[in-house]
Amino acid sequence: MHLVIIGNGIAGVTCAQTARRLQPGARITLVSSESPHHFSRPALMYLYMGHMRWPDVKPFEDWYWTENRLELIHDHATTIDANQQQVHLAAGPPLSYDALLLATGATTRYHGWPGQHLRGVQGLVSKADVELMAASTPGVQQAVVVGGGLIGVELAEMLRARRIAVTLLVRDAHYWGSVLPAKEAALVDAELRRHGVQVHYGTELAEILGDGAGRVRAVRTSAGQELPAQWVGIATGVQPNIGLATGTGIETDRGILVDELLQTSVPGIYAAGDCAQRRQPPPGEAAIEPLWYTGRMQGETVAHTICGQPTPLPARPLV
Repeated sequence: MHLVIIGNGIAGVTCAQTARRLQPGARITLVSSESPHHFSRPALMYLYMGHMRWPDVKPFEDWYWTENRLELIHDHATTIDANQQQVHLAAGPPLSYDALLLATGATTRYHGWPGQHLRGVQGLVSKADVELMAASTPGVQQAVVVGGGLIGVELAEMLRARRIAVTLLVRDAHYWGSVLPAKEAALVDAELRRHGVQVHYGTELAEILGDGAGRVRAVRTSAGQELPAQWVGIATGVQPNIGLATGTGIETDRGILVDELLQTSVPGIYAAGDCAQRRQPPPGEAAIEPLWYTGRMQGETVAHTICGQPTPLPARPLV
């Protein structure tokens, strides 16, 4: 059996590791255009802040992949030929597969704001985003971060580490209004302000203003206030990266549609992690869950399905 996995994030790597345990003789190939090796995505902020280097965010040494016979290909998957069971790459030869996992992750969600195309406007999802942020923030004095979730707070901390003034726009009446009571939210607010982050609650982004040379100079809020900013961070959520599934016959909605075993509408092709959307999620669960732990469990589930062994419940943690 040849298992091809597109994406070397937590869903893809967990699937590869689990499949190797279950099928010692299988050929397993991971393809990623983002990086030549798996890295810890939650550690991206520490790279920008200078607390870690790129080699430090690799959970596994380089010898790990060869020793476990996991083939890594640093290339961009361009198309899927489901009839021929092949994945075409930008630089290398096509890969034939017996089973294919799409673990293509997610991208920053934009909301069609005027000016969102300007230089200095970006999200924080990928390795390329950190590199772009490092290249575009030197000399920046004022920044606006749109969104008060985890990524929004991470962006604020990253910018403050470089002594950049930060204003955070939060649409809720208080921090994380859908989760925290007002008193607990006040504790978070006090900590943000203690670190020099100004927070505007009940406020959304209306427009991003340019300087005439293609770079951001300010934002206009839903309250009509103009805030100067030479850099704008977008932290309003992510959307599944479904581009590779387009035109293949694989059914998609907001994400790549899968059943309870993470199988797509095309036999032999699966999806897991941030790009997957469950057709019928259990009551109280979201159809799309862009979470690290969800990606890990879904990757393990796909491996058990492909290898013909039932998934243990609860899913075993990897060591």
